[in-house]
Amino acid sequence: MELSKERPTQLTEIPVNQADFEDLFLADTLSWGEQVEQAVNHILMACQALMDKRFVMMKNKRVWYDRDVAALYPKLDQVAMPYCKSTVPSLEIYQAGEGFDTKENVLHVDDITFHLATPQEAATTFHQGNGNPYVAGNGVITNYAEDNYSDTVFIADDYYYNNSYLRYHGTNGYSDTYSRYSSRLAMLMIMIAWLDGKDSQGLSPARTLHAWLQHGLIPDGLEPADEPAYVRFLEEYQKIDNYLDWDSQDDYVFFRKDAFVQAVGKGEFRQTVFQRRFDLAGIIEDCRQGTMQYTSTLSFLREELLNWDYRRANLEPYADSVLSDINIGHWELFEAPEENAISVVPSGQVWTARPPQLDVVASGTCAIDFGTKSTVVVCRNQEARLLRVGTGDYTKAAKKEDYENPTVIELRDLTSFEQAYQQRPGRPFTTWEEITVSHQAESALLQEDIDSSVYYAVFSELKQWAHEKDRRLLLKDRKGVVWKLDPYLTLADDAFDPIEIYAYYLGLYINNMRHGIYLDYILSFPVNYDLAVRKKLLQSFERGLKKSLPSAILADEDLMKRFRVYAGASEPAAYAAAALKAYGLEPKETGDMTAYGVFDFGGGTTDFDFGIEKLSANPRRCKFELHQFGRGGDPYLGGENILNHLAFDVYCANLDTMRKESIPIALPHGCTAPAGTETLILADREATQISFMNRKSLAEALRPLWEGKSEAAENLKDNQLNLSLFVDTSRTEKEANQNRKNVNLTIDTDHLKDVIRSLISRGVTNFFQAWQEAFKNREEMPDHIHIFLAGNSCRSPIVKELFDEQIKAKEEDISAHSDGKQAEGLFILHLPLGMEEGEADPNEELDRKLTGKTGVAFGLLRSRKGGKDVKIINANVDASGEALFPYFLGDIDIEGHFHVRIGKQVPYQSWAAFCYADEEDFEIYYTSEPQAIENQMPPEAVKHVNCRIEADDVSDADDTMIYIRKVNPDTIEYAVGTEGDFSQEDCVKQKHIIRQTLR
Repeated sequence: MELSKERPTQLTEIPVNQADFEDLFLADTLSWGEQVEQAVNHILMACQALMDKRFVMMKNKRVWYDRDVAALYPKLDQVAMPYCKSTVPSLEIYQAGEGFDTKENVLHVDDITFHLATPQEAATTFHQGNGNPYVAGNGVITNYAEDNYSDTVFIADDYYYNNSYLRYHGTNGYSDTYSRYSSRLAMLMIMIAWLDGKDSQGLSPARTLHAWLQHGLIPDGLEPADEPAYVRFLEEYQKIDNYLDWDSQDDYVFFRKDAFVQAVGKGEFRQTVFQRRFDLAGIIEDCRQGTMQYTSTLSFLREELLNWDYRRANLEPYADSVLSDINIGHWELFEAPEENAISVVPSGQVWTARPPQLDVVASGTCAIDFGTKSTVVVCRNQEARLLRVGTGDYTKAAKKEDYENPTVIELRDLTSFEQAYQQRPGRPFTTWEEITVSHQAESALLQEDIDSSVYYAVFSELKQWAHEKDRRLLLKDRKGVVWKLDPYLTLADDAFDPIEIYAYYLGLYINNMRHGIYLDYILSFPVNYDLAVRKKLLQSFERGLKKSLPSAILADEDLMKRFRVYAGASEPAAYAAAALKAYGLEPKETGDMTAYGVFDFGGGTTDFDFGIEKLSANPRRCKFELHQFGRGGDPYLGGENILNHLAFDVYCANLDTMRKESIPIALPHGCTAPAGTETLILADREATQISFMNRKSLAEALRPLWEGKSEAAENLKDNQLNLSLFVDTSRTEKEANQNRKNVNLTIDTDHLKDVIRSLISRGVTNFFQAWQEAFKNREEMPDHIHIFLAGNSCRSPIVKELFDEQIKAKEEDISAHSDGKQAEGLFILHLPLGMEEGEADPNEELDRKLTGKTGVAFGLLRSRKGGKDVKIINANVDASGEALFPYFLGDIDIEGHFHVRIGKQVPYQSWAAFCYADEEDFEIYYTSEPQAIENQMPPEAVKHVNCRIEADDVSDADDTMIYIRKVNPDTIEYAVGTEGDFSQEDCVKQKHIIRQTLR
């Protein structure tokens, strides 16, 4: 059938690739097995209330069941039971109804054979006071015979005593014999049908149910809603009994699904009652002959189509109307296989193929703020709206947290994922059970019963890995397979790339049959990312986002000309663009300007950005120009890093307990381990998965304190914390599966708050130093500087307190040195978007709400290509787009402080004198912190690298020095010579130039 790109098409037949059909068929068979397992366990649960009783009557047969001996007895009121008299050594049958074999002493009732019970069985069941339905409280066995018989005694299989005496038993537990020559006493013969052999101690509930089913029994007393299901299962279970595991120790019946699916795939059910249901080869042949009309097969195809995105990305299944409505239709049906296809005929049903071209959002743009802790996606069509990722149930009410999607992936079965991912150019048949992302992936590490091995399966440092150029990692999925991860910049295009996979999942949530298809994407970056890293990130996102598109779109050359992923404004500049508009601070007239500084305090890093917004000189080109000319930050100051500091502080405060219990921890960046803790406090290179897990557990327990939540007081009540941590089993006698220990820890919350304040205070101090450097030589000096607090970590009240203190001190200092001009009001502080007093709008939709976190994505859209709204003019990069060199280079002065010798104003490729060349070895100290310009930082607060020059270059001459030039944001080169040497290119080429990376 010819499919049109301009409209949906109703199908008279559905072409399906045979391999896909077989996979779907077997997947449906597996699903059927899962349904069987659920059904039998539902029946087991329904029967367990009856099994809790000692005696159970059967509804369809004249028998009853005793739980304690796992056996059946005939109903005395419905079966003519045999009675006997003494004729030793044989029995003289006094009464025997139909079904009794006098030669074998067996009774046949409703296709069940009964034998004489053992003395133990008979005495256990027919005992006064145990609830036996046929034994009264005084021990009398109810007499249903026509003639009277002894009503308190009975015969078991030990009746033969000797030639002269017969043994009998009483309901009160006694036993005795009487002579064949005494009065001829009539006694009930206890007839039993064993379900577990003689003298059983009882069966598990699962095996009891199996025994009932084997004997075709329907218990009396099932709930009216449960009995029909029991009866149906009774009629069918024998067909699959070989695949049911009734011997589980968990009172649960397992269906051996994999074995069943394997048997179906081999054609073992072709000649069985399942022929029409599970004859795969026969169904395929009928499809090829055009005679396939099996409703069951069409049903699973239909279900699979509606659940594709549920399986791929945990998105809510589509409504049936996607297939049945002739004006809607399904993308997958449009992409018919070209080879080895079979045709399924949807007899009497409507199946509609939809060209995905119809769902391309022509004017759509997606802005992605790829964050260290969480990622925000805003899609713009007629209006900009936030998108939920990893929470695919759209029937649930949205929460603010839904739109801040954790930058986390969880590797469950990476081998299977990779195989599926590579088999199709677009929308491959991957499953959510192989890799999860976002909220669900993040929650995997927070489960109380999680095993420490899962730590390496959950990767939450995607952005850090991308930025740290030499970082190599080993990951391990839930299947135990280890995956090597090379440094990001050296990663091959065909290698496993977690960032590409994360982008793929973002794409699945953006591009689907609910939201449509977007072809235009903007990505934000931190202010200090190298050009090479930015380019690589764009490539990863491009590959991942393309993979989320239908193959028909990828094959459409005209449409794909419009596909692009490009770099937008830096994260703080994008936030400034959003905040300036939201707070009504944009200039109104030509010549006006608004100066800003952004303190972007996120989960992993803190970025500063400074600039001025003006009205555009040519409104036809854009409305506003945003000029960036200053930046800075702290790559290790973030909310999650602060939590790690707190965790480490608590660990050290309880070091005796940790040492006693052999509980290790990973050392956070910027912390120093106490002496004598080498085997407990492990640096990154030595840190184990349990040391990371312990740090994570401690950090999560302290999160309420950092976030200022009310439950902090309850969780840390009386400055005590009880926590389950992992023990280093290599140093204990504990088994690996018993490697947790509950410990009581002492918590000094006041001290921890001081730690928080100290860490943030350093960041605030650096912010004002960076402001001073940025505006130092500006001709345009504004009357006010608007400080925008951004990022979720700025929600901490401590941030505002410290800024208020610093603003007051700065304004007082400026006023004191400005010839009487008062600087009060120079700095105007703005809380993160969404926190300003009086700003909250109760009617505002959550997916349109600007916050300290979502503002970056909304700001990206303002500066999008073609938007003509805000044009970013970035002086923080050079002409090639490379980020400026971030470090101050220097040495340690005579007073023991870091002294800047080469500042940030020296451009790339410019040689600058650093130190004398009088020794082979020299040290370069460096830092990106703006407070370095005051030359007061102690050596331990900055980094350093040891360098060496050639022995032939060593000189005591006063004019011969070591010169340094900046090559890229983390690399320098150095050589020895005079000032004149480095002013001539020919002389430079003759030098021994040595390259050094700064980390």
